[in-house]
Amino acid sequence: MIIRKATSEDLNAVCSIYNYAIVNTAATFDTEEKSPEYFMEFINNSEFFHYLCVAIDNGIVTGFAGLYPFSRRKAYAGLSELTCYVNPEYHGQSLGTEMCRHVNDYAEHSGLNTVLALFNSNNTPMRKICEHLGYTPRGEMVEVAFKQGQYQSLKIYQKHFRRK
Repeated sequence: MIIRKATSEDLNAVCSIYNYAIVNTAATFDTEEKSPEYFMEFINNSEFFHYLCVAIDNGIVTGFAGLYPFSRRKAYAGLSELTCYVNPEYHGQSLGTEMCRHVNDYAEHSGLNTVLALFNSNNTPMRKICEHLGYTPRGEMVEVAFKQGQYQSLKIYQKHFRRK
């Protein structure tokens, strides 16, 4: 497996993985499928997305992870939010952990101060990844999103990087 910065050639696969999560899971609270053009902003606009990487196995994009700004307010410039999705055919192979580790390395060396992971409270794999990588649980927002016929809650985890 190789983890590298995403390029425009990866966006169809990234889109497919994310759209699967939109339609079939509550891992994302997005409800409308996205186009590859939507993801183009992620690699072309550093104000919209700090970093996007993909995991490649035998030439196939098996997952993606990235960091995007928590807010456009300048006071939050050092704060980013973590995102990570794995093609369901590759679940259970530690891809999420390795991609998030890669993203954390990027965050640490890019000058970001803090990364937040906000995820569905039922997303046990993401909780385990965060705990394994040293994120601290900060709370839960109870029943804040309605998806898959029920209200969903949101866990908040944080990792602080000391600026050098």
